[in-house]
Amino acid sequence: MTRISSAEVQRNFADILERVSEKGEHFEIDKDGTVIARLEPMKPKTSTVGDLREWLANHSRLDPEDAEQWEKELAEIRASAKSPPSPWD
Repeated sequence: MTRISSAEVQRNFADILERVSEKGEHFEIDKDGTVIARLEPMKPKTSTVGDLREWLANHSRLDPEDAEQWEKELAEIRASAKSPPSPWD
């Protein structure tokens, strides 16, 4: 990880962002000799079926009244949604 000063970040921000996004470089940004931030590429969030099961197990279900309202609203959205034109027509 490359350590750079906050002043250098201010002078070369676009170049540093390019290095992060295109080359995957990581930077520690220091101010007065103390690291105050890190700049690194975002890692894509991945989820598994197990993650979904865990999330569903830990969140409450809709009560019947709310579920019925949700179904009605979803039906309205689907009815009003327009499908994009088919490129094969």
